[in-house]
Parts: sequence; structure tokens; C-alpha cells
Amino acid sequence: MNNNKKFDERQLWIRGNIFQHMVIIFVVLLFINAFLTSYDIIWANGFHSSIIIILIAGAIGSIEMIFRGVYSPDVKMQIFVISVIGGSSLVSLILNIIHVINGEELILNGILTDNGGFLIMSVFIFSIGLCGLIKLLFDKFKKKEKE
Repeated sequence: MNNNKKFDERQLWIRGNIFQHMVIIFVVLLFINAFLTSYDIIWANGFHSSIIIILIAGAIGSIEMIFRGVYSPDVKMQIFVISVIGGSSLVSLILNIIHVINGEELILNGILTDNGGFLIMSVFIFSIGLCGLIKLLFDKFKKKEKE
């Protein structure tokens, strides 16, 4: 990463608050999942439930960082990361949708199937890339408006 562009104290404070939000969301979702499991309510297998919980907190935090301008201090790095995240998740999302079109079930006996779990994961990851693209386009439009 380019050391010439670092976050100032205000941006670091904002990032810290966002990470705090992410931890709170993560803990609340873990407690909800544990509560459901204790009453034998299984909504997804262990792998999918754990990854989905992590992705919910990560997506919310990443989107908040993107829109508050503290995702990455380097615009080129931000474009690269958003391109990789958005592109790979779009491919995954399309493949999962094709599985659904071909008749694979998302939920079976009240529990997410592998396809359902991966579809939800793809949606959360894609939302990060999409929000990054929206923010980059908004910033570009705002910059042209000032000129």
C-alpha cells in the first residue's frame, strides 16, 4: 500500500467506530444463532451459518466505510479491491442463479441448502462491490460538478 496517503485522526476514529459496530453486529448475530440452535431451530448448517454471520457484519462495516470515505486511503487500491470483489461475486451470483433456474432448491426441510447458502453469501459480497462502484461514480460525478 502507498505510505504517502494515510488516514488522518478523524478517519481513523471513524474506522474504529465502524469496527466497533461490526463487532456488536457479529456478537448479536452469534447470540441469536446460539439461541435458535438451543431451541433446535437450525436455519443453515454450521458452515453456512457461521460464514453468513461473518459476511453480514463484514458487508455492513465495509459499506459504511465505503460511504464514509474510509475504506482505503488510495483510490487506485480501492478501485482494484472493489473490482475484484464485485467481479468475482457477480460471477458467483450468476452461477448460483443459474442453479436456481435449473431447479435446485434454496431451502430444503426448513434449512438452507448449499446453493441457498452460497447465494446469500454472493449477495452480501456483491453488495460491497456494488456500493463501492456507486460511491466511486458518485464521487466522480461530484468532482465534475465542482469544475
